[in-house]
Amino acid sequence: SEWLVGMKDILVNGEPLNVCKDRPGGICPAVVDTGSSLVTGPKAEIDSLLSKIRTNDTCGNLDKMPTVSLQLVDKDGQVVNYPLTSEEYTLRTLEEVPNTGDSGYFQEFPVLGKGGTAPQVQPHCEPGIGVMDVPGKKWVIGDTFLRRYYSIYDDDKGLVGFVRSVHPDETPAPAGAAAGPGGAACPASNEVAPKAAAVAAAAL
Repeated sequence: SEWLVGMKDILVNGEPLNVCKDRPGGICPAVVDTGSSLVTGPKAEIDSLLSKIRTNDTCGNLDKMPTVSLQLVDKDGQVVNYPLTSEEYTLRTLEEVPNTGDSGYFQEFPVLGKGGTAPQVQPHCEPGIGVMDVPGKKWVIGDTFLRRYYSIYDDDKGLVGFVRSVHPDETPAPAGAAAGPGGAACPASNEVAPKAAAVAAAAL
């Protein structure tokens, strides 16, 4: 089964891209998938976003990258923005710089700590957002989004809810304060048993 939510649009620094304007009712179906690494969409719709979030291979331009917000439709039909900063939608890894190390070899096995030189490593960045054309032209909301927003699934009511998570290196909001962007419920349905909603979706 799939949990589907209605996505109204994507904003870049608050500016709408109108990616769903040609869909029925102006809503894109989006699958919430904890098993997917990225946020993906059909090429014809996501290209306008990818052109605005080109990362420097060495992560040198993250502070200049825009905020990207997914606009999801909640269970009351209201549009809720879920912003992601460049640090949140970018995948960062460390990669070995070619020809910078000399570990020495014993037969075909590299040996470190025996007078060799450790290779240099440098950061590498790429967007956690990409192209994937799937049946029904569905978007997929994967870990790029779900790392930032905690998701709760209510199979009885056919809802999935999102709330901004607090990571170990972050300061929790004071008691009584709002949890941050999100926290609303999107009208939802499970594809096995669709609910009566404008777009099959999952929400709190």
